[in-house]
Amino acid sequence: MSRFAYVAIAFFFTGAALAISASPIQKPAKPSAGITPELLEARRDAARTVFQQNLERLKAAELPFDERHVRWSERWLDAELALHDKPADRIAALTANLERTQELEKLAASRVRTGQGPEVDALAARYYCLQAEIRLLEATRR
Repeated sequence: MSRFAYVAIAFFFTGAALAISASPIQKPAKPSAGITPELLEARRDAARTVFQQNLERLKAAELPFDERHVRWSERWLDAELALHDKPADRIAALTANLERTQELEKLAASRVRTGQGPEVDALAARYYCLQAEIRLLEATRR
């Protein structure tokens, strides 16, 4: 691996660590006036649809692996968490997010093995999978 690749990976993980430390797991805020359950569900549904369509395009090799896939999974998760106060429902949403990131990790690793993607994509996917696992573990400890 080139020196540039190591530097790029170091910057990536440093930025990611800062992002994690800035966003602790919290219970959802009480909805503001005018925010209905239907509005929250529509937001969740939109995030789910974008994630699923991007995933299909990723599987068909129409899209390269990049952070957009994980960001849409996290948006889906955040929208799901905003809908639920019960710990069991929140754990289920975090578990589903972990499963989605695990699938993305497998796809990125497969692309590296077949020469269709750079190793840094697999490393990034691994990072996001670990991040999702940590969020789930933190939530189960509460």
